[in-house]
Amino acid sequence: MHLPFLGIPIAGNYISYADTLKSLGFEEFQRDGNFIFLSGTYQDKPVKITVGGTPRSRLVRRVSLSFPDRTSWAEVESEYFRVKDSLTTLYGPPDTVELFEPPFKKGDGYEIKAIEKEMCKYQSDYFIYYGAAPLGCIILSIDPGDEDSTAQVYLLYIDSHNDEIYDIETGQKDPDTLEYPTDSTDSTITTNTSNSTKPTDSTSTTITQ
Repeated sequence: MHLPFLGIPIAGNYISYADTLKSLGFEEFQRDGNFIFLSGTYQDKPVKITVGGTPRSRLVRRVSLSFPDRTSWAEVESEYFRVKDSLTTLYGPPDTVELFEPPFKKGDGYEIKAIEKEMCKYQSDYFIYYGAAPLGCIILSIDPGDEDSTAQVYLLYIDSHNDEIYDIETGQKDPDTLEYPTDSTDSTITTNTSNSTKPTDSTSTTITQ
């Protein structure tokens, strides 16, 4: 079982995964190493999507979305809570941190500056399970934008299984009994990705957004 994005399990060859997204209307505009960049719409909003793969087995491991740069705190906050509400409806309440660090505070007119200085943290983490098995994590956050004096909503889907493969292939984790897959399937991999103390009451396996 794998964490799904738009109902598509984050599994298999990352190029094929990007091709599947292109069949849904997303357009590829760049490739760089094990990353493929696409553009399109998500919840009727323009977004840029990044599909990340593992270096050796070429498995898709992460899918991220960046929303447009916003110059207004009201705009970026509204977008964050809109996406958060939709995810919470699907997966239940997340682990959330939403705060400003002194001297910044919400309503002072300097919220975007606080985000640029990394003195504002708005982040919601959704830990997704199938029974007791962790499928992955969905992370929603407000981050600095691509341009100066802007902020953007950022949404990251991490598949637990294939992200662990990445850690093994890049030497960040011992392989143990891992059997390397081909570049189109990971059905032979046997790993234990559970490192969370979250309750195991979620059985969501699809997402329709």
